[in-house]
Amino acid sequence: MVKYNFYTVVAYILSTLPLVLSICLHHGSSIEGHMYDQDQIVLENCQQREIAKTTLFNVRIFDGYHFGSLETVVINGARIESVRPGSSIGQGQEVEGQLVNGNGGYLLPGFIDAHTHPDTKEHMKSLTANGITTTLVQACFSKSKCSSLQSYDGLTDAFYAAVPATGPLSSIYNLTGFPKDEALIDASQAKEFVARQLLRGADHIKIIVGTIDDSTVKEIIKVAHDACKRTVAHAVNIGSIRLALEAGADEIHHIASERNVGQDIISGFLGGNAVIAPTLTKMWQVHHRRPHLYEIAEQNVYILNRAEVPILAGSDAADIPGQDLPILFGTSFHDELYLLKQAGLSTVDVLRAATINPAHHYGLFDRGVIRAGKRADLVLLRNDPTKDINATRSVQRVWVTGNEYDLGGAAK
Repeated sequence: MVKYNFYTVVAYILSTLPLVLSICLHHGSSIEGHMYDQDQIVLENCQQREIAKTTLFNVRIFDGYHFGSLETVVINGARIESVRPGSSIGQGQEVEGQLVNGNGGYLLPGFIDAHTHPDTKEHMKSLTANGITTTLVQACFSKSKCSSLQSYDGLTDAFYAAVPATGPLSSIYNLTGFPKDEALIDASQAKEFVARQLLRGADHIKIIVGTIDDSTVKEIIKVAHDACKRTVAHAVNIGSIRLALEAGADEIHHIASERNVGQDIISGFLGGNAVIAPTLTKMWQVHHRRPHLYEIAEQNVYILNRAEVPILAGSDAADIPGQDLPILFGTSFHDELYLLKQAGLSTVDVLRAATINPAHHYGLFDRGVIRAGKRADLVLLRNDPTKDINATRSVQRVWVTGNEYDLGGAAK
């Protein structure tokens, strides 16, 4: 049975319509509107805790394309107050708050993992310890658990899909905790399904393409867009990717491995302004015993990147007992960056896939770059990742909304 009376759901949606219309400028705008509310809460908490200023000097800043000469960044509360050239603090110069010498290190916007499945605070700590300051959680079955992931002060900021759209014959349906009354049979259920995910607080809507019929996929994407929510399509073969793109999905997660993508798929991405998170770490986990299939997945990443389809870095980290080649929280993100580089992306393209690309495409315009007024989500590396992408593992310090995370004893 459905948990929510249909008329109750409709009344709720109508009552919030003025707010939806005020923030619904494009498919991703509601996320930015949601972020505004979240930011206000964060800022109020920071004000209550009276975070002191931090002056971080002697660092090289990633501007989205390269690291420049040594600069100084001033953090005030949850925000970056200023970025100025020069690396030294003059003798006798008064500095308010904490003074941090970056020792010539490499400062990037906090990493964004576009595909994770955390359940616990320990998972969130592992993400933070690895420089991941924002994550997109791609399934969350209960509102209480989803909300708990957003409640950990000073840890990775989480946005989530609630229950993914799937049918009763899918493997996801049999996962522990999956609400059985959410399984979809046909397109007539789409409006109520999306409404229930909004009530759960979903930041975007996820669809498992291939587990429900084509008309249901199309209707869910239409309803989600009408509600100003981005759509993420789990699609693992050419047919499901084509269907998702034709239906207007904003993102494809995973990638085909049975054959190379053709011009029709490329045109579908470019024509619909869609992006892809190929989750190569997951593809290797699935295909490591059949490496020829992984090679096709890798080739498809190369083809899409050459065609200038935007790529997001997503690890698909999850805690699944007995899993062959487990995908660990935090460390697997660096594995993903390495695999993207191996697939033919430049180191700069990989770093953009881990920072500005997901921030831009999710409408998280307060992060993804180091600039005055932006969130003070930062990661300081010892080594230059434009020279060797494995340098993303050389995390020295991490700040989340201006709070430095204690790396002492953290799982990395």
